[in-house]
Parts: sequence; C-alpha cells; structure tokens
Amino acid sequence: MSNETYTIVGVLAPGLADRLTGGDVSVPLAFKPEQLNHDFHWLLVMGKLKPGVSLAQAQADMNVVTGRIARDYPKSNKGWGASVEPLHNDFLPPN
Repeated sequence: MSNETYTIVGVLAPGLADRLTGGDVSVPLAFKPEQLNHDFHWLLVMGKLKPGVSLAQAQADMNVVTGRIARDYPKSNKGWGASVEPLHNDFLPPN
C-alpha cells in the first residue's frame, strides 16, 4: 500500500470501526523521524478502556505520558497535556 509493506494482524467484524473510520484499512499511527513536529498539539484518539480500568486511572496514565513528553521537549510541550473523557455514542448512525 503506497509502496509500504504491511503485515495483516487481524480483520475486524463489521460494526463500530467501519462506521467510525469510513475506510477499508486501518494502520497504526507511527511517525518517521522526519515527520515529527513537537509544535503540533492536537490529536484525537478513541479507545476502549481495559476491564476494571477507571477514567481516573486512564487519566493518571496519560498524565505520566504527557509529563514525560513535556520533560523531554520543554520548549514545545511544557503546559500541554491530554484529556481522557467518556465517549458518548450520540454521533454515530445506528447499526
């Protein structure tokens, strides 16, 4: 795909994922070193919490991640963070 080699690791059943992305293929978000831009501060990510993990625990984990990024890149990332919020499924069409 686009002259890149990929390994297929799974196939999703029809449902939320195909309605959400509108595409036929999903690939991991991975940047090459020349694509990194620490001045860009917006990325929307949706995921499912592991069973037993609360929003507060997920937020604490993200605080650790964003704290490390701020420590490593203070010029561009000091004062930035991430917000873990519940997804209210009111924007997707019904099945």
